[in-house]
Amino acid sequence: MMDATPPRWREPAVGTISAFPDAPIPDSGLPWFLERVAARWMLGAAAVLLFAAPLFVEVDEIGGVRNVHADLSNLTMSQLRPHLWIFALQVALVLIFAALAIAPYFRNLAQLREITAIARDISNRQVAIFNAAIDAMVVIDRHGRVESMNPAAERLFDRPAIALVGSSIDELFANGILYLDGFNERRGTPRAPAIVRQLEGIRGDGSRFEAEIAVSTVRLDDGIRSLLIVRDSTERNRAERIKDEFVSTVSHELRTPLTSIRGALSLLDHALGTSLAKKPARLLQIAKSNSERLSLLVDDILDIEKIGGGRLELRLEPVDVGDIVAQAVEQNCTYAADHGVRLAATSRTGPLTAVGDSGRLLQALSNLISNAAKFSPNGGVVQIAAERHGQMVRMSVSDQGPGIPIAFQSRLFERFAQAGNQPTQRSGTGLGLAITKGIVDLHHGKIGYETEPGRGTRFWIDLPCAEGRVG
Repeated sequence: MMDATPPRWREPAVGTISAFPDAPIPDSGLPWFLERVAARWMLGAAAVLLFAAPLFVEVDEIGGVRNVHADLSNLTMSQLRPHLWIFALQVALVLIFAALAIAPYFRNLAQLREITAIARDISNRQVAIFNAAIDAMVVIDRHGRVESMNPAAERLFDRPAIALVGSSIDELFANGILYLDGFNERRGTPRAPAIVRQLEGIRGDGSRFEAEIAVSTVRLDDGIRSLLIVRDSTERNRAERIKDEFVSTVSHELRTPLTSIRGALSLLDHALGTSLAKKPARLLQIAKSNSERLSLLVDDILDIEKIGGGRLELRLEPVDVGDIVAQAVEQNCTYAADHGVRLAATSRTGPLTAVGDSGRLLQALSNLISNAAKFSPNGGVVQIAAERHGQMVRMSVSDQGPGIPIAFQSRLFERFAQAGNQPTQRSGTGLGLAITKGIVDLHHGKIGYETEPGRGTRFWIDLPCAEGRVG
């Protein structure tokens, strides 16, 4: 009794074109390459049977089988010779057919060997680069365990790779959380925003070093891997601390005598300024101006040092951005007039309330205004505006200066950065924009600019709105 169960049909693959869309292909259960081999050899066997039939079968005039030669020994040579020629031709055809059937597999095998050689070469190159890298590299698997490390990592941690493979990442680092994709989520650890982290590395003898770690995620078929690039930053951080301490000490030591000098010069100016001759009066004004400039420089150095060390404290409260713009214009109008520039402020009617430290926001906006006045042409106008920008409150300062050189834009907010093509009388300390950016970042705001060579620059500061207080 035949099985009535329908055969298994193979569904056509998505995105493929079938030559017989109405006739599904039955699945033999064999791998695709065995199916192809079997199909070719079945065709070959059919051809052998077809071509070999004249050796054993004679066909009469009407196409019927008349005689089957069961014993070739009964044939005479004259009868056998045509059959031998036919058989030889059949064998040649079968061999040709077999060669045609097998040739593609040899070509595929050659291509496979070539691809394998290329893949092996690429793998060897990557391993060589990994092992020759100067920076320590550690590969961490999705379970937070060491999978491999290069010789530089062995030297840095003073441990052989064989002793660390399979160990937890906690055996390498301390005093912090290192975020790894997929691993920290399972541990319930919140994501750290920094790509480069500072942790303590643990050497084989138990000693520790300051480690700077950059993490990159690699997604493979069998899961996520994290590549850690580790550097010993102990000496560099020590040099940075020494420099910061020196700058802080010098700045503090300078501030006290500078305050006394400024006070004395101001008293002399008020008491004797009108009675002094023209030349001594001019020297007194120069001394007073330079002392004020030096005092501002010391204040900037102290501020940037506090920002860099995370010691700048803010008093966050709802503040009216319109009031800050008005105060900044009032404080900088004399400075702008000395540069032949006029300040023009525009603000939306009604309060624009943001969350911030009014004193530090005034300092940040004043830095932008003084920069704009410094680089504006004589007779130019600096526009200061306050407006609502989406969910933020925006303060902007626009000038009519030469614009920011393209080569300088990447260093615009760095400390002590100055454009090399600016006139000497326009140069400053190079700290104003760095301080402004630091203040804005501490307010969880954004700072940016739009510039066009020869047409001027517009700086803007976006600050979070005070909920329920924006008019």
